[in-house]
Amino acid sequence: MLKNGGYSEDDKTAIEIIKKMGAQVVFVGTTAIIKFENKNTHITETLQLNCHESGLSSRMFMPVVATIFYSSTLEGEDGLKKRPFGPIIRALRGLGLQVNATNDSLPISIEGNLVPENVDIDGSTSSQFLTGLLLAYSSFSLSEPVIITVANLVSKPYIDLTLQVIADFGLNVPENKDYSTFTFMPRTITYGQQLKLEIEGDWSAAITLLITGALTGEITVDGINAFTRQGDKAVLTALMDAGVRLSIESDRVTAARQPLKAFHYDATDTPDVFPVLAALATQCEGTSVIAGVHRLHHKESNRAEAIVNVLTTLDIPASIQDDMLIIKGVTAVKGGITLDAHNDHRIAMMITILGMLAEEPILLTNARVVNKSFPLFYEELIKIGANIQQR
Repeated sequence: MLKNGGYSEDDKTAIEIIKKMGAQVVFVGTTAIIKFENKNTHITETLQLNCHESGLSSRMFMPVVATIFYSSTLEGEDGLKKRPFGPIIRALRGLGLQVNATNDSLPISIEGNLVPENVDIDGSTSSQFLTGLLLAYSSFSLSEPVIITVANLVSKPYIDLTLQVIADFGLNVPENKDYSTFTFMPRTITYGQQLKLEIEGDWSAAITLLITGALTGEITVDGINAFTRQGDKAVLTALMDAGVRLSIESDRVTAARQPLKAFHYDATDTPDVFPVLAALATQCEGTSVIAGVHRLHHKESNRAEAIVNVLTTLDIPASIQDDMLIIKGVTAVKGGITLDAHNDHRIAMMITILGMLAEEPILLTNARVVNKSFPLFYEELIKIGANIQQR
């Protein structure tokens, strides 16, 4: 049983996938009751999955599916078809599976059952590839140690979350040595236990709302864990450096408007917050620097280019220098134009925040792309007085 389940498009994709794998899922309000009784770990029929636009589901489920299904095909839609899968493809091939893909992209077909062995994986593109391997390996009973060796891992806080989930489900938690090796020791895994878990509030969504409050007035976000392992909580340091007035309690955070100053922040491990931090930077006196631009090239859009395109179209000075996004604060956002979301939920949120600051209305096209991660985004902003008219 999972309390506080979500209804985003990414949530729906993950639920659709586990149903196809044999799970029964029933929602009672925001509580998901999930039952999985499939004990056959070598199903021969081909499992066909549509991961829609979910990068996490497509990357995470590739090794997990191979623990049960001998043959599987994963497809995607729109921007997901352009995102790279090379690291997990090479890792699965190293484990003896046959993986077919053109240019390391979807659609991808897999043949063979995953059996844990020592394997290497490149973690420089995304931690999500490692998450999938960790989840898959943790479910096996082992008679001898098995090691996953990782090179250049990014987004380490998300691996901390993965290890916590493995522990919560009573599976085999590997020994983590400096995020470079993960050693699974011999252990017998037993199934059938009933679990009741509560899903934490999403800090990436919380940061988006807190920055909105810091720019427009005041906002309190409830239901977020101040002691979380979620990496996006670290963005609070950027807000503090910018001069945002914050009140932090164990399960809520309040942000309020006051004069803001330029800040420097390294978003390498928290790339999802780049766009909303860019919105914050536009209202800070001076020039702000957000590092880690290389993490933005393989998102729903080329996110770095999209951010610069939106800001410069609004006459806000912004540029990319090496691995840094440079933004000079302005005294006013003019507006009075039409902007596109670049098929990117994070860009849509950034534009919406800027629209709330603009002297004239901004028309945002493809606005409902926010459903990918935050379906109630506009409704939440309307609650705090935003003038958002949806067509």
